Amino acid sequence: MFEPTGQPRTVPFDVAPLAQLIARNRSDLVEFIVGIFQQGWPSIDAEVTTEAARAAHLDGMANDLAVVLKRLRRRLLWAFREVQRLDRKRDEEATLDHEDEAHFRRCDRFLMHQSQISDEEEFRFQMSVATYGREQGRHNGGTMLG
Repeated sequence: MFEPTGQPRTVPFDVAPLAQLIARNRSDLVEFIVGIFQQGWPSIDAEVTTEAARAAHLDGMANDLAVVLKRLRRRLLWAFREVQRLDRKRDEEATLDHEDEAHFRRCDRFLMHQSQISDEEEFRFQMSVATYGREQGRHNGGTMLG
């Protein structure tokens, strides 16, 4: 969501490479997620783990991610503009009223949270990629993603 400089990205993420990667590996991925979603799934909900359902979720993944990223980017840019606006107001008036100060703090916290990815969050992502890589004999057995 941010440039290396710390500024919000000026260009939205392009999910086309993800969509292409999914398309190239579609059959492997559809079969791989069987073990994730069907194993131990309640039989009453079996229809949501059918091959057709899994394929539909996989096919929509890149688009769904694009929708989420667009929403996050919109919120991020709004919070960024609000912090800038309130900074200008503080510069002009030397202070902010209680409501504006609280609003500033909320926006600032949101920006700080969005600009940091914890090691735990990064590990959760890398773990699934490494597991898939190991099982598919790719990425040096799941130990190297480069």
